[in-house]
Amino acid sequence: MVMESTVVAPAISGDARWKAFLLALWTFGVIAFAAEGVDRLGFGGRPWFGWWDAIVVSTAQPFVVRLEDPHPGGASAAAGIHGGDRIDLREHDLDARTRVMWQLPATQPTRLTIHRDHETLPISVTGSTIWDGSSTRRISHALLGAPAAFFLACAFLIIRRRSQTYAGRALASFLICLTIAEMTNPAGASVPDGNFYLLLAFGSNVFSLAAAFIVIRLSSQFGVRSGWRSSVELVAYATNAVSFLGGGAACVGLWTMWFDPIPFVMGSSWGILRIASAVAVAITVVVAVACSERSTQPRAGWLLLPLAPMFIAVSMLGNTVGAQSWRLLWAIIFGSSILSLAGAALITFALLKRRVLDVGFVLSRSIVVAVLSLVVVAAFILLEWILGSVVANVSHATGVAANAALALVLGLSIRMMHQRVDDLVDSVMFRKRHEDTRALREFAKEAAFVSGRDALVDIAIEKLRRHTDARSAGLFLRNNGTYRAIRHFSEGVAVVGENDAAVLALKTWHKPLDPHAYETALKGDLALPMVARGEVLGFVVCGERAGGEAYAPDEIDALAQFAQGLGTAFDGLSDAREGETLARSIRDLRESIDRHFAKARS
Repeated sequence: MVMESTVVAPAISGDARWKAFLLALWTFGVIAFAAEGVDRLGFGGRPWFGWWDAIVVSTAQPFVVRLEDPHPGGASAAAGIHGGDRIDLREHDLDARTRVMWQLPATQPTRLTIHRDHETLPISVTGSTIWDGSSTRRISHALLGAPAAFFLACAFLIIRRRSQTYAGRALASFLICLTIAEMTNPAGASVPDGNFYLLLAFGSNVFSLAAAFIVIRLSSQFGVRSGWRSSVELVAYATNAVSFLGGGAACVGLWTMWFDPIPFVMGSSWGILRIASAVAVAITVVVAVACSERSTQPRAGWLLLPLAPMFIAVSMLGNTVGAQSWRLLWAIIFGSSILSLAGAALITFALLKRRVLDVGFVLSRSIVVAVLSLVVVAAFILLEWILGSVVANVSHATGVAANAALALVLGLSIRMMHQRVDDLVDSVMFRKRHEDTRALREFAKEAAFVSGRDALVDIAIEKLRRHTDARSAGLFLRNNGTYRAIRHFSEGVAVVGENDAAVLALKTWHKPLDPHAYETALKGDLALPMVARGEVLGFVVCGERAGGEAYAPDEIDALAQFAQGLGTAFDGLSDAREGETLARSIRDLRESIDRHFAKARS
């Protein structure tokens, strides 16, 4: 996965609005993730999420489902349910209908009417929790949902560092929407109220559709366009839209009972359509990468390909409802979990190795959080030791008050501690980088006092060599309708036309940019304009970093100042040369006039 390293945006305020929107969406995703964890695992009490411990499958009769293979000692068996018992949805209220379709709550009984052969039996069943009985597979199921936490962490880092780029916004939005779709999937959640159950189902459907459309749209930005490729994308849009309508029909049918909702939830045809819509998204991704030029294909591949298994995984989870056997159910669960883990692994590698984010930033944030957590935990451990060993016969109320006071003190001082720890980690881990950025900014001011064009160019290229880890770099100046490399190290392009796509963007926005985002002859990861009096006199091009990471925002800012200082210096040298030429012309004219009058007098 690869993303643009810099910004080309016509409006800074638009970037700020996007960042605020993404942070709000991310906050909603975190709330959904936390709520799902509490729902499944419990927090200070019994979890809401309950297990049937039986398989609920559709039948040939409309509105009727059948219970199969109840586990001995499980919730269904304890309630007296036998394999083959049938439930008619029309005989139940909305709360019971939604629980039959998805999962039981573990905090209250659900009253059902069971049809067994020619008998009609009232029963009351309460779902079992993840901690009841043999819970190995249940706990494994919960732990295999951990990639969602990683997706949210990745989304937050991307929002912090790359929200100004289109690819960054799209990737962060996809990760958040996919996480919310998974966390609100009613097959993996349990709530007491049927209306809220339907709201969860509809919300999961909406966010799943949004994730699909984001991937398709992002894929369309890569590679050569063609008619058949547009048809592939249209099929992907259509299949996902139809799948969304099926999910909506299930909600309407369960709520109103105007028509049988079971086929839309458990039917094999709609299950196949859900998988087909996910596969269609994956095909658009593969086509986009295949149609990309060889120079941009690795970047497109690392950005797009990890998204396909993740989306398929979430789509597979929707097919756990109505699975005909325990083996099929767990195969779907573990298969989707493996695909999610594969996507998470690819994203991890891309984040750390393929220039999406710089490794140092990720590592430093982890260290800061770890140190702060250690301080907080150590403070509470020390307080408990003091209360238990030093202060004798302390009452429970006193202990609670002491813990509350400590929590208040830590809460008020956490910002200060975070700043101190952040500064310490930053000074240790990024000392060389800070020295380099400071040197580049200092030269941006010193450049105006360098006398001589060749001397300025030599010093500038040496600064780039010494204070960046770019594998290559070059200085381009405008010359007779083109921009020519007047100095560079390692390989690079010698001449670029004024109408080159990247050059036009530099001249339009006067902002740093990533040449990979344009059809351009420039080779490198970062281009920075040298602007003077509103005109782009030239630009600095830096190649891939030696470590393969992204250029950090502070590095980009320092290099932008460096390029701006060079532009001012080159403009000053041009003025000086023009001034010298004008002075020489005036001097020659004066000498000519003096000679003329001297000759006339003689």
